[in-house]
Amino acid sequence: EKHLGEKVVLKGKAVQVLGNRSEGFQIRLTTSGSNDIVYVYINEDPGYNIIENDLLTIYATMYKTITYESTWRAEITIPAANADYIVLR
Repeated sequence: EKHLGEKVVLKGKAVQVLGNRSEGFQIRLTTSGSNDIVYVYINEDPGYNIIENDLLTIYATMYKTITYESTWRAEITIPAANADYIVLR
């Protein structure tokens, strides 16, 4: 949360995709060169469907962290971001 409001460029692979073009997407993005995961909210239609394993460059504003429960009932906390612009690589 110390990065709240910061503008960032995230490059990585979509490992989980929720939503669709008309309602918006929420994706878990693993960043290039690491196993770090960022939860990204995409509220604007990027002009194409986003599917798992897509390589993306996302220009975003950092948001607060989110916590969810894994399938093994462990709590996981990861950073979140709101996408401003997305490029499919």
